[in-house]
Amino acid sequence: MTPAQCRMARAALDFQIRDLAQAAKVSTNTVLRFERGEPLRERTVDALQLALERAGAEFVNGTSVRVQPRAFFLAPIDANDPAWEASIARSGLWVLAVSEREARQRAVLATVIAITARRNDPTPALGSPWNHPALSTCEARKCPFPFGSNLVLDERGEPVDP
Repeated sequence: MTPAQCRMARAALDFQIRDLAQAAKVSTNTVLRFERGEPLRERTVDALQLALERAGAEFVNGTSVRVQPRAFFLAPIDANDPAWEASIARSGLWVLAVSEREARQRAVLATVIAITARRNDPTPALGSPWNHPALSTCEARKCPFPFGSNLVLDERGEPVDP
């Protein structure tokens, strides 16, 4: 892995420097030094690469990076919280995305569109508990359902459509 590939993978995965450092169990200064092109021990570079690969990056031809979307499961921390009152998926959502941020954004968009359509209300609800880490969890998991052409499924594997 080259320093440029490291920067590309971090950007594609929406990783901050501290996220990669934590995942690779190195300091943020180590990541910065590598990305500037300073020499590091081979095992340190291997740890950085492994952390990025575990997050979904694939290093191609020594020059580029490919990131495949993964399944994320989002679930309410407390479905009885009033913030979830209008939600159409209080048990959880499966979302196909490349990063947690993208998964949360897709969950918000899909549920706001669906709520708006079901209420026949042209103004969507503002805010969404799917976008708040204090209200919902989000973790990459193996999805038991096929996504097909859908990007968001409910907890039973049914598409969340407007």
